[in-house]
Amino acid sequence: MRATSRKRWEPCFNADLGVTAGGIIVSQFLTKDTTDYHHFRPAVEFVRSNLGQPGRWIGDGHYSTEANIVLAHECGVELFAPRQRAPERPPASSPSVGVERAPTPRARGSDTHTRVDFVRDPEKNVLLCPAGEELRFMGEYPTDSGRGGTYVLFGRSDCTGCPLKERCTQGKGRRVKIPRRSEESETPAVLAEPPVTSCCDAELVEPQQADDVVALIRALEQRMAEHGAELMRLRGTTVELVNAHLKQHGLARLHVHGLARCAVVLTLACIGHNLSKWAARLAAVRMGLSP
Repeated sequence: MRATSRKRWEPCFNADLGVTAGGIIVSQFLTKDTTDYHHFRPAVEFVRSNLGQPGRWIGDGHYSTEANIVLAHECGVELFAPRQRAPERPPASSPSVGVERAPTPRARGSDTHTRVDFVRDPEKNVLLCPAGEELRFMGEYPTDSGRGGTYVLFGRSDCTGCPLKERCTQGKGRRVKIPRRSEESETPAVLAEPPVTSCCDAELVEPQQADDVVALIRALEQRMAEHGAELMRLRGTTVELVNAHLKQHGLARLHVHGLARCAVVLTLACIGHNLSKWAARLAAVRMGLSP
């Protein structure tokens, strides 16, 4: 996946950790997702099935999507996560003399290939370009429309030698954005996905009333306005501290290949972390520093 900290492609995975206020890891798994938008569902299901009902859940901005907010409400979990807002665009103004306008993209129906010419293969999770080449999945990101939607990004790094390259892109490769929610749905059949069921509720993917979703979002924003700063500091001293400890003890770079093997390494590292917490707790009890 693309390592955003180094701005280059690297073989890596995305680890998700669920940590208690005392620094004990209660949920962990490894995925190929470049974002955490879809991590809340398996994490909360794992905690509910093994440890019982959690009261509060503090996450980062990727946990504040509409689907996750509805999921938390249906599961009876009080979610705290900062809402990601799109940056405000400057007001449009007429160009002054001597300022060159950006080239206007060609309209649909011209010789330029747009995203409607690309077909998605749900089994491989790739896009097929008009020339039959595959554009692989790069991640899902929030849009800048301010409506809470996201878009899926597919890309191919090198299109050199393609006979349709001049009609497709002027760069070395090609990237295609497919919006998840849009008033102008151009490819509904391509974007259609099967519903996802879980132990929490089988009808969480599509809420019945949009007003209910808006009310849940406003409730989350109200909670964040009242207690968000304090809880985000708590998150920084718990899960972020655990993340730093794991990296300090050798998890900064995995020395095995494959998702399954790397997941085993992550599991062993989490077990070692919890054992060290247990040993520190016993030592504190013997010294009379903790009840």
